[in-house]
Amino acid sequence: RETGTSTIIMREVLFRISRSGIIRKHPHQKWEVIEFSPALISEMIDVRRVSEDYAIQAIGRLADADPFWNKLRELGARHRKLLKQKQIDYSEVRRIDLDFHMALTEAAHNRFIKDLYHAVFMLTTFQIWQIGYDRSKIEYVLEHHLLILELLLARDFGKAGIEMQVHREYARTNMEYVSRILNGE
Repeated sequence: RETGTSTIIMREVLFRISRSGIIRKHPHQKWEVIEFSPALISEMIDVRRVSEDYAIQAIGRLADADPFWNKLRELGARHRKLLKQKQIDYSEVRRIDLDFHMALTEAAHNRFIKDLYHAVFMLTTFQIWQIGYDRSKIEYVLEHHLLILELLLARDFGKAGIEMQVHREYARTNMEYVSRILNGE
């Protein structure tokens, strides 16, 4: 509910992730993370890198009249609006974060990338949001999304790819922090 995703889709994603041994569910109980190790984090970042880099290349091949460009403009406007708010609701940030990343993978027009990326992204987001984000981290993420959107709209795909790498490394750092907390370090 927090991500705005239907419970049926979420259940399917969680069952799919559970096949990898990362999470499990006991009957009539909540889902439990089994592994959130540095190796798992690297694997998730690798999937994101392949998916996001491919998506940026695919965006570069879109025609100027493609409706996707309007979607990017709308996402940019939503980011700017959220950044201007004095109080930022975490659920709004989670929603816009999901919309940003899913828009990129949708542009790839590849159902396998979209499906795999969605599963990895949901796990990543779930783990990072467990620790909560303060205002400065939220602003950093939103401003970085906005920078990437602006670079894509300017058709500067090389710089957009570089900034996406910076964005992934920020996610890696936060996931490693979560991993240390979960492992009692």
